[in-house]
Amino acid sequence: MKIKILEENARWWKGEPVTWAYEDKHGDWWLIKDDPKQKPKMKIKPTKDSSNSFTTKQYLFIFLCSCFGVLFATLLTKYLMLN
Repeated sequence: MKIKILEENARWWKGEPVTWAYEDKHGDWWLIKDDPKQKPKMKIKPTKDSSNSFTTKQYLFIFLCSCFGVLFATLLTKYLMLN
């Protein structure tokens, strides 16, 4: 029998007899047997770190910064060529 800690990065393996251990908010540890007939009752919330998509404001800011950088480089090059 394997005992694995149930955490936000835990995965549910099919076909393996696993006993899950988790700690509640009071500090008590609980053991849950993995029953293939029953789905787990605990819900694991996905973290927001896995999504790397930008918001519309961030895309707009990146676009404006890029335009400003190109404009600045062009003006700097013209200024250096004239002197």
